[in-house]
Amino acid sequence: MNLTPEEIAADPNTPADRLCQLAKSSDLNVLFAIAQNPNSPPKLLEELFEICPSQVLKNPALELILLEKTDLLESLYKVYPRYFSRNKLPDFILNLVITNPTNWVLKNLA
Repeated sequence: MNLTPEEIAADPNTPADRLCQLAKSSDLNVLFAIAQNPNSPPKLLEELFEICPSQVLKNPALELILLEKTDLLESLYKVYPRYFSRNKLPDFILNLVITNPTNWVLKNLA
């Protein structure tokens, strides 16, 4: 059975290096699927944020990624700061504001 690039990009078993290859696609549906794939590496999510910020923030692994890579939120903010002021953020990001009140990005989000 041949899978489409979008199906491969959406599969949580797709290796991170394959997702990075697929991210070169100009197909927005493929990019949206990669942005929501829990196997996407943080650097790739950062690169995709300007194109598909809502999908990156809906990534089911993002909360765990932010625990390990605490500067990722700051990187996302630098890529597309206006997104954060215009859209409802996931609750876990708002909880980060409460638990990390000294972080300047989180203060700005609050």
